[in-house]
Amino acid sequence: MPKRIHLAVAALLAMGTASVTQAQITGFFGDQGPFLDRADLVLADAAAQRLLHPQPAAIGTTETWAEPSSGDSGTLTMERAYRSKGRVCRTVGWHDMFKSGAERTFHLNTCLVAGRWRLM
Repeated sequence: MPKRIHLAVAALLAMGTASVTQAQITGFFGDQGPFLDRADLVLADAAAQRLLHPQPAAIGTTETWAEPSSGDSGTLTMERAYRSKGRVCRTVGWHDMFKSGAERTFHLNTCLVAGRWRLM
């Protein structure tokens, strides 16, 4: 669960529901990382925005990002479309590849609430 909490913070940034300046939140509940830096998160955010705006992308659509100075990169893939409590929702797969060789994958459920995508 601790890694999911940290990843959710990164995901909030990528979904545009928090500011990129909050990317410095690290070490959530003992999470040892690795972590995306601010420049990584700006690029990941842009990839997420391309998937979700102005209309959500088709299932299977993948957006990539790569930050040359950190050597980190990643992909975001639209995995599933569904409705929950009358809301339009999507599952987005997020895969990070770190310069160190470490990789991390998780899946985010986000729903359109009052015109904004929110993690569920």
